[in-house]
Amino acid sequence: MTQCAPRRPCDLDEEYYWDFVTFSARGRLFRIPKYRLISKSEHFASKYALDGDGGSEHEYDTAEDSQLNAVKLDGVSADEFRSFLKAVYPK
Repeated sequence: MTQCAPRRPCDLDEEYYWDFVTFSARGRLFRIPKYRLISKSEHFASKYALDGDGGSEHEYDTAEDSQLNAVKLDGVSADEFRSFLKAVYPK
């Protein structure tokens, strides 16, 4: 695997460099690429400010750390959010 030289920044691929976002639904964490949430649901993207640059860029060592930046989904169960994700990210 080739790495970029430290003096020269890498260019990010427009199609295959995904920004991730973490959601918390009643204590269950979900970490997904946010590109499809933005492209398939403008309402959802704007409601949770996903269309800006504020993503989960860095990796987390523990679930506790990732919960600090998780988008809280009040009143949504983990099962309900999982059903939503199955529609947006079909297998």
